[in-house]
Amino acid sequence: MSYDINMVNSPSHRTYNGQQSVDPFEISTNTYLTQHPEIYGVVSAAIVIRNHRVLLVQRASNDDCPNLWEIPGGTANRDETIVQCAVRELQEEAGLAALDVISMIGEFEWSEKKPARNGYGWRDWKIFVFLITIDDAVGNVEIKLDPLEHQAYLWATEADIKEGLCDGIKLEWISTNQREAILAAFEINKSNRS
Repeated sequence: MSYDINMVNSPSHRTYNGQQSVDPFEISTNTYLTQHPEIYGVVSAAIVIRNHRVLLVQRASNDDCPNLWEIPGGTANRDETIVQCAVRELQEEAGLAALDVISMIGEFEWSEKKPARNGYGWRDWKIFVFLITIDDAVGNVEIKLDPLEHQAYLWATEADIKEGLCDGIKLEWISTNQREAILAAFEINKSNRS
């Protein structure tokens, strides 16, 4: 099925194709949060594997979780679907247009401690990770990072992810869940090619 998304800073609508398996996540964030009142917010992230390598981005040194590695992703707006958030974040954080949303790879929970009226309280977040192919018909992929969020990127092999080292750079993760989701995505990517 083909979906439209109005990309931020884009003069036109972009489309992406979603496999039937991701249809349950084409639900608005607002609807999802209404159905799950225990969840404070939703984060969606995109795993992109190209030429047997996965795209990783390194958080800016002056941002939250400085210098840690992650996949492109971020907080979902209430008026977009969970999948649209992953597509939008991929565009905003790496400058890449999604072509196909292949699969939902993982669903994780994260709790953050935040100031509240009576001391500190906990907010529970749900994180959804999707395997996405990009529109690279021309063969040349140019990564465009937002320097306020990310300072570097690299393309890592499955072996690099397992070893925690890519081109001499130690991969210190924002979350071990992301590492595990990336390894699962490599397996799905292999089975899709055979």
